[in-house]
Formats: sequence, structure tokens, C-alpha cells
Amino acid sequence: MKTIIGIDISAVTFDAGYVINEVRYHHVFSNNGRGFKALVAWTQHLPGELIFSMEATGDYSYDLASFLFDRGFAVFVNNPRLVKWFAKADNHDDKTDKLDAFVNMRYCESKLAKLRPWKPLPQPVLYLRELTRERAKLVALRESCGLRLRRSKNPLIRAHQHSLLKESRAQVERLDKEIRSFIASHDDLSRQAKLLLSIKGIGMVTAAAFLSEVPWFAEFRNKADLVRFAGLNPVARESGTSLHGTRFISKKGNARLRKAFYMPALVAAKHNSRCAHKYQSLLARGKKPKQALIAVMRQLLCIAFGVLTTGSPAYTAQEARKTA
Repeated sequence: MKTIIGIDISAVTFDAGYVINEVRYHHVFSNNGRGFKALVAWTQHLPGELIFSMEATGDYSYDLASFLFDRGFAVFVNNPRLVKWFAKADNHDDKTDKLDAFVNMRYCESKLAKLRPWKPLPQPVLYLRELTRERAKLVALRESCGLRLRRSKNPLIRAHQHSLLKESRAQVERLDKEIRSFIASHDDLSRQAKLLLSIKGIGMVTAAAFLSEVPWFAEFRNKADLVRFAGLNPVARESGTSLHGTRFISKKGNARLRKAFYMPALVAAKHNSRCAHKYQSLLARGKKPKQALIAVMRQLLCIAFGVLTTGSPAYTAQEARKTA
């Protein structure tokens, strides 16, 4: 017997709810250590195995999920988009914290056989993820400052943007050094990074993003699973004669991973012989440049899967002789 507790979590509080004999039980807890303990006390009398289900909300959900995991409970941290679609399919137009807690409960109940239990990231991977995500934010700030600096004619704004631009560049350089140093100091990360760096088009920034955003690589059964995790798997959307034969990428996976592989795909399309051949052949078949580029992104992920699975670098025989 299993009892599923649905949770809707926010910055200050979280709502929890479960159903026993068609009777709903609901309570609101503070989102801190005291509230976490109160949740366990509130549910400890329930029959069977306790399962906790919540949406992924970054730091808000991570602390509670870690607390429950450390105490031996089964925890599921679900994709918010999938939970939202489930709620719409279940004809829930209203949206409240209390209702969302029960939606999370029913989602887990209906999808339990297909869901993967949550577990906390290893500390090195968690630290690397914090570095790479902070770097991505700073790069976005740097690009925004550069754009505003080019467009503005106001001396005060230009001075302000120039200062922000200078500081963001310095911060990115510091993070790059820390990322390289941190990976070099951990044997597993260093070994995997070297394999990824053997793929022409992938640099240290992309390798670090991959290692931090794909922490459970060994759990992927094949390269198609990895492509699906990144949301780069092609899907058909047809209705009658509308969009007949047109395929799109699902975008249901890790958006940060997709973004991390965009620039490497641009480089690989020119300088990686395997990727360049694919890119040019797709253009010759009438595909748009963006479609061909997405195919190269997919190809790079597949190559990454291959080198990490086999433990062999991606060098060709000729390249291997040059590096020997």
C-alpha cells in the first residue's frame, strides 16, 4: 500500500495534501526546517509507504526534497510543464496552492510507474552546476550591457552600462578559471571533460555545462534517451493538411543543455568533418539552416554519449596520430 502526499511549494510556505478513503486532508507548513519536521510528524501515522510528490522549483523544492530523501522517503520532483498539462487535461481551470498540492498528488498517482524517483546531486556536481548557471546569467548580462551600450546616447546610461559590462566580463573570467580548476581537481569530472573536449566544437564551457546538467549520465539507456532529455528529439505535428510532413523538436527537456550546445553546433558545422558533412547534406536536401543546425546539435549529443559510454575519445585515426 502506498500513500502519496502532494506538495505545492513557494518561497515562504508549502501546501501538502493527501486523500484517504476519498476524504481530502490538507495543511500549510512553513518552508524551513521546522516546517519540514512538522510535515513528517503530520504524515507519520499514514498507512503503507509514504511517497512525496512536488514540482521542480529550484532552491524552493531542493531543500525539502533533500530533507525527505535523507530520511528514507520516496520523493518525486516533477516537470512543472507536465504537471500543468495534466491539470488542464483533468479540467482544472482554477489554480490555488491547495489545489496544486492535490494535482501533484494525482499526477504522481497516475504516472508512478513511469516516474523516476528523485535523488540529490553529488556535491561536486551541485557545485559545478551553480558555477555554470551563474556564468550563463553573467554572459546574458554582458550581452545585454553591450547591446544597451551600442544603442544608448545618454552619457550617464552609457557610463553605467560600461561599468556593468566591465564587471560582468571580469566575473565571467573568474568563473571560467574556477570551473577549469574545479574540474581538474576531481578525477571523474576531469576524465569525462577530457573525453568531451576530444569532440571538435566542444570547449570547456560546454563540457562543464554537460557534466552539471546531465548528472546521472549512466542511467541513460541509449543516445535517444539523452537527446530526449535535452528536448532535441523530433516530433510530428499534423492535423489534416495543416503542417503535413513538418517536424519540430519537442523542447520538453533541459533548456540549459540545448542552449549550451547551440554555439558548439555552429563551430562544429564548419570545423568538425562529421558534423560539417551532415550540415551540408541537409542544406542540399532543402532543409533550412536552423533545421540543419539543430540536427548538428543532436549529432554532437550523440557523439558525447558515445565517447562517455565507451571511454574512448572522438579523434579520428589521423587526428590521433597528430596528438600522439
